[in-house]
Amino acid sequence: MVALALVVGATACAPAASAADRPPHGDYYGYEPPASLTETVTSAHFAVHYTSADGDPNAILPSRAQSVSDRAEEAYAREVGEWGFPAPIDDGDGRTDIYVYSDEKTGPRALTHIDWPPPDGTRSSSAWFSITPTASIDYVVAHEFFHVLQYARFVYWSWMTEPSAVWAHLNVYGHGAWPGFYGHPESPLDCLSYDDQDACGGDPLGYGRWIFFEYLSERYGGPAFVDSIGRRLATLGETEAHPRAAQAVEDALATGETSLPSAFEGFVRSTLAGDWTLPGMPAALPLYEPFVPSREVKEQTVAVDRLSARYVAPVEWGGEGCAPTTLHLEVMIPPGLDTRPVLRHFVEGSPATVMDVDGDGVARAELPWVRCGQASRAIVGLPNGSSTADDQEFVVRSWETVDPTPEPVAAPVPVPAQPNPADATVHEPGPAPGPAPAAPPPTLRFGTPARVGVSRRTRMLVVRLESSVEGAVRLELTPGVVRALVVHKGWNRLRVKLPRSLRAGRHRLSANTIAPVGGRARPRSIRIRLLR
Repeated sequence: MVALALVVGATACAPAASAADRPPHGDYYGYEPPASLTETVTSAHFAVHYTSADGDPNAILPSRAQSVSDRAEEAYAREVGEWGFPAPIDDGDGRTDIYVYSDEKTGPRALTHIDWPPPDGTRSSSAWFSITPTASIDYVVAHEFFHVLQYARFVYWSWMTEPSAVWAHLNVYGHGAWPGFYGHPESPLDCLSYDDQDACGGDPLGYGRWIFFEYLSERYGGPAFVDSIGRRLATLGETEAHPRAAQAVEDALATGETSLPSAFEGFVRSTLAGDWTLPGMPAALPLYEPFVPSREVKEQTVAVDRLSARYVAPVEWGGEGCAPTTLHLEVMIPPGLDTRPVLRHFVEGSPATVMDVDGDGVARAELPWVRCGQASRAIVGLPNGSSTADDQEFVVRSWETVDPTPEPVAAPVPVPAQPNPADATVHEPGPAPGPAPAAPPPTLRFGTPARVGVSRRTRMLVVRLESSVEGAVRLELTPGVVRALVVHKGWNRLRVKLPRSLRAGRHRLSANTIAPVGGRARPRSIRIRLLR
């Protein structure tokens, strides 16, 4: 977390000074370490200021201060020594200052403070950071120190500030974390807000978008590529007050003859494939919108904003008679948008692939679909890698045709979990990496009476089913009537056309989830009497 003077809304304004001159008195914005931090642990590159005095609310043991210093040197060795980021700008004594204390300005973990103004003729600066006595040392120190390095390159990283620092602290210790961006993939990468905590899908500073920088690092040359973005940002800053960070990314990609839209396509593909090289990455999918195809053409329009993606997911279960079918998919690309959709069919040997777009601007695919007793799942990613074009409308068309000569379909593969949007945001700085947040399992409840009348003419059974989440369910009426249907959160009125061969009398009606948001529901069943 950072405080940036004269550049962003939440700011700090401290004159450049040596460690001996701090704390900086007269700071206009009130970022002033307590005067009681009179003890210091020094190392080659850091000075840790703390107190161990009894009764002081900021007191820590000298051993913890030493641990802060040790973790800082480890971060320096990786971020400067191995990755090649520029060393911090010297504030007078050749060391970066770290203060251990907590107040209403520092927040729950830490805050980086930029020294202002920078030297004449430059737009970079020295910086120092504060860390609370109880913060997780490893990740917080590596995160805040990366902010110090950012400002040694350029003082205004805009929306890239926090997600690139999360990328850094996770890679310092070589372990991935839950990508909070998956909870709101429709929120643009460059979304940024300093005063609305609900903006940007509940992640106004973009911590959860670190996964995009992981993609850039893994595919385009490692940490050196992330550093090259900072260099180009600094170059743009020589002539622009607030340069566009997306332009810096575009310029860095251009050196490898790659565009931002093309890289964003690749990012969406990796999101669906899950082929990350960073250890500890959880198997996960971004939030998607399920739908059940039919033999009638279904068409849906999906609007996607700049630097974001949305995902639609056809799901189905072998229905009455298990007649084999082929699923036909068409995705119409918005006119003038440089992008291609991404498709993953969840069967063995079928990787996530970027779909080819024909000359008429439509991407097409055919998938072996319904097979008796076998669930069918796929997902289509709709990326918008433009940095300026919002509300781009993709048109997705789908339909099934009977397959008279079906070939065997590879075995299904497990479908990674979706996030629960309420739990998916990564609260930073310095999260300890862990598994995907546990979402409460969805619940289903029937509201259908024990006696149900069915018209002989329409043969339509109406089922009332309550679901705690949006998703798709498999309804089964014994014997042999199976349907896959989309449900919304709350009460649903589902219509199932019954075969003429089904007799009146007692039957068991059961429901189970195929594609819920946040986990699988317990199967539910009731006994009903059909009246003709």
